[in-house]
Amino acid sequence: MGFLKKRFVFIMCIALLLGGCGFTRVAIPNDPTFDSIKLQFYYDTGVNVDHIPIYFEDLDGFVIGTCYYSAFRNYIEIDKNYWDEFNAAEKEQIIYHELGHCALGRIGHTIGYTNWCPNSIMNTYAFSPWEIENCYIPYHNKYINELMGY
Repeated sequence: MGFLKKRFVFIMCIALLLGGCGFTRVAIPNDPTFDSIKLQFYYDTGVNVDHIPIYFEDLDGFVIGTCYYSAFRNYIEIDKNYWDEFNAAEKEQIIYHELGHCALGRIGHTIGYTNWCPNSIMNTYAFSPWEIENCYIPYHNKYINELMGY
């Protein structure tokens, strides 16, 4: 490759890198509604998640929450319509699931049950009210250990 062509390719690569560095980045909101759950996540796991914004957004279909990955920051959107229907333990399970993706890098979902209980917070589906009362609450430490890979 000639000198000018190499120089052009180099300049284009720099321009692409700089263009993606967030000079026009939009601030991602953080709703304080989630701060107490983020603090509890820190107490339960030792992982600080203050840098991961969580906010309400209208999500499509039956999606309750979603973790988005970006080059600069991961963030979580939660559907308020579902959120308002959940109790405190259900809300925690949903946020811990999404933080499993965004903070811990758990990409996939876990499918499996033992004695009618999901094997992981990273289950494909949100826990049902029965699973919250009979699995998540009484076996909370087990779920945290599994989430952390212990």
